[in-house]
Amino acid sequence: MRRYAGSVVCVLLLTFACLTSARDASPSPITADSAEQIAQLAVWDGMDFSPTNIVFNDDLTGFLTYSEAGELALWSVGTDHMPTLIHTTPAIRYALSQQQVVYQTSAEDLTLHFWDLVSGAEYFTLDNAAHQTQLAWNADGTRLAYITQDERIEVWDIPSQERLQVHSLDGSQVRALDFLPGSGDLLMQTYRTTGITLETRSFEDRNRNFFIQTGVQLFEKVLFSPDGSTVFMTEWFYPPGESGIINLTHAWNPQYAGTFQGGKLGFLPNGLLYSSTAVGYSDRQVTITLRDPVTLEVRATFVYGGDVPTAASHWSFSPDGTRLVTVTWNFAAEGGRSDLDKRAYTFWDVEAQQALATTEPLDSAGVIAFSPDSTVLAIDYRQQIALWDAQTGDLLTMLNGHSAPITRLIFSTDGTRLLSLADDGTVRIWGMPD
Repeated sequence: MRRYAGSVVCVLLLTFACLTSARDASPSPITADSAEQIAQLAVWDGMDFSPTNIVFNDDLTGFLTYSEAGELALWSVGTDHMPTLIHTTPAIRYALSQQQVVYQTSAEDLTLHFWDLVSGAEYFTLDNAAHQTQLAWNADGTRLAYITQDERIEVWDIPSQERLQVHSLDGSQVRALDFLPGSGDLLMQTYRTTGITLETRSFEDRNRNFFIQTGVQLFEKVLFSPDGSTVFMTEWFYPPGESGIINLTHAWNPQYAGTFQGGKLGFLPNGLLYSSTAVGYSDRQVTITLRDPVTLEVRATFVYGGDVPTAASHWSFSPDGTRLVTVTWNFAAEGGRSDLDKRAYTFWDVEAQQALATTEPLDSAGVIAFSPDSTVLAIDYRQQIALWDAQTGDLLTMLNGHSAPITRLIFSTDGTRLLSLADDGTVRIWGMPD
């Protein structure tokens, strides 16, 4: 892979009035005037990776790339916003958390290798991993859980390089391993022929466990509400064209919560449970439903798509849960669906259950990213990036530079930078206004 080209500042501010409904006047940290300050900080050339084979850390100061041949590459991003290749290795398992990377080279090699993206050096190894172990970092990257060769779960404190906990599996099989958000407790989902056990192991003696008799060997998803309670979710799907069935069970209180139709499932920051139901040919229309997490009472619904010649595409809530953006696809395009096609975006006020604005159909593949403060939405528009005021649906600016369709957009956690990846093999870093 070749060394990267320098950066060129190239910002284009366009007047692009294509909204079909009235807008609320809501303040935003980035305005049409301040958007003129957005500058292209760096261009990385030769990044010919699919979006699924390149993984960035939260603050965009490091990343991993994975080739089709199974080679893992570790990269650090300097203060000049340019990447430096640190290390390449074969890998069958790897995980990135903050500045720490851990990987296993092969099923025969039982060693876990720990690397620091800041120093660019390997600083730690563990030699007792299972042939194909599971890896789980906690939120701040200070603890790692993994499965050992002798069928135990070990938790290590990475800064001190000390083992904190050991848990015997006693014949159970691990189906999921993770750390709980908020508390940082270890979550273990294990399976025997008699059913599934969900256990937490606390570092402050808050251990809890829950057992459920079930015919499945893995819950499709374990959801964590903002207040720390958990809900089991299992899914079964009808034949194509019909919605799925979601069964919910409260994890720490073995009462059955309920069953309803739906697909994508999660929590908003205010604690409401959201799900979606698709109807019609090719999921032409989608209903997004907000429910009380205990009673499952419907609190709000949002319906989009379904009007010929359009169909529902995807949707996303803003990080603070106050805005919803739904994307519709235009059936009228020649040749049917394609990766780059006509899509329209609708901005919703979640609390008011009201559509604020809808764009005209744009040449877009539907790639979107909310800023961390939920005020800005970035979308792909041909080979450009369109930045919208997510509170009002107003276009703020267009960013020029890529020469091929954009495949991924990522904001840094502090909201100061936007990363764009495109089919032209480049990554571009954009600096947001101060």
